[in-house]
Amino acid sequence: MAESWCKVSSTLDGHPKIRKAGRNGREVFLFALRRNALPENECPGSVSAAELDPDYLAYELMMPSNEAVTAVTACVTAGLLVPDGDRFLIGGWSEEWGRKAKSNAERQAEHRKRTKERQGDPKSVTASNAPKVTRNGSNALEERRGEEKRERQAEPGHGPGTPLAPEPPKPQPETTRPRAISTGPEISANAKLVSWGMDEVDRIRSRVASRFGWTDVRPLHPQDAGRGHLRERLVESGDRAEENLKHVLAIAEAEAVTKRTVEYVGGAMFKSESWGKKLAMRIEDARRVPGSFPGSPASVPTLRVASRADDAPPMRDAGGTKP
Repeated sequence: MAESWCKVSSTLDGHPKIRKAGRNGREVFLFALRRNALPENECPGSVSAAELDPDYLAYELMMPSNEAVTAVTACVTAGLLVPDGDRFLIGGWSEEWGRKAKSNAERQAEHRKRTKERQGDPKSVTASNAPKVTRNGSNALEERRGEEKRERQAEPGHGPGTPLAPEPPKPQPETTRPRAISTGPEISANAKLVSWGMDEVDRIRSRVASRFGWTDVRPLHPQDAGRGHLRERLVESGDRAEENLKHVLAIAEAEAVTKRTVEYVGGAMFKSESWGKKLAMRIEDARRVPGSFPGSPASVPTLRVASRADDAPPMRDAGGTKP
């Protein structure tokens, strides 16, 4: 990726729209400005909606997905970003920056005009006949020529006498980047399931801890790696994503109650191997004490003498259940 730069006002933080969008909204807007400045951006003054997908923003800006959703919404509400089909327009671009996003037809028309000027068309006003104008001690004409030269170099088939043929539609390569959202800050179904699933893991941990009176069970970190694992499993599940997720969570809670531990109720349960094992289990399988099954010796009740050890609390998270 070629290196590029974007200009940002030194007083941006005090702009009313930035203040209205808030801290996360400002971060998303600055991210949109940087993506807009990329040389491969075909429509200056706007960015693809895929660039503002909540999951992608959460990864790039290191923020939770739910905060990324509210940040995009805040930018739209404040007028910093304007949804336009599969793109987001940068609010005030044409007024504040003196130019707007150009269509392919407009860019081709400008290219044909510059080509005629370079060939010395007598009907056109060439750059060599233009008066020399200076601005702030520099030659504005030379600056303009330099800009035109850079624009020509960025165009396919540039050079004198080379007509600009319409570009064929570019095939969309398959990438691992999150899917584009279709309408502004609206979040995709899988992204909703990821957020709900990780929240449900914390709720399961809390329910199990409350059931056994534990006070040292902590919620997962907001950036737990399980988010990425869960996203991959949901994509693999296709139309059964929600059904599979609810089954895996139910199995995890049943196992946690049976084994009296929350050690395995975390992001690691969404790794491929653990996910597959839980999908293959029944709820009753998870509720059964390990080693016991109908007709096995472990399932036959036995008598034993009570002792002081019977009153000791069961072990958890380190040594499994007490025998």
